[in-house]
Amino acid sequence: TMEIIYDNNESESVQLSFSDFAKPPVFGETIAWKVKGVSKKNGTINVSGYDYNILACTYYLKNNRPIKNIKLPDCPNIHLFAITLVI
Repeated sequence: TMEIIYDNNESESVQLSFSDFAKPPVFGETIAWKVKGVSKKNGTINVSGYDYNILACTYYLKNNRPIKNIKLPDCPNIHLFAITLVI
């Protein structure tokens, strides 16, 4: 869950769902970038035959106030590359 805190100190919780990067998206994400997997063994880099995905997802907020803070979940196996806020 991600918590959005607005300038008036009201907050909103947003349930986040993320698909596995090595599988097709199952939570409505779109594929932003597709890459080949690689491994490194004894200094040699090997390109695997597997495709991996960097996924993009959109969440709509209920409140239209200015945002003061965003609290992301403490989840070390999720890699967040960017957040874009659109008005």
